[in-house]
Amino acid sequence: MFNNLEQSSNDINEVTKNLDGIISEIKNAEGALNYLTSDEQLVKDIDSTMFYIKESTYKLNQNMEALKHNFLFRGYFRKLERQKKARK
Repeated sequence: MFNNLEQSSNDINEVTKNLDGIISEIKNAEGALNYLTSDEQLVKDIDSTMFYIKESTYKLNQNMEALKHNFLFRGYFRKLERQKKARK
């Protein structure tokens, strides 16, 4: 039992050393993870960028749907649908 306890203690010490090393690398490195953990403005910029991408995608889908019903483009989209059905 003493050997198990000693082995567990050694394992815990090793894990702690590894975690300390990883945390040190994150804090001292110039990688993306360091910027994400230390630069609040970068995180806010990424969040707002993702919001605008989602919003733009939604609006683009609305515009494409409107184009499908426009009389100038209706024939083109019908042709695409016929080609899709012919491939199946």
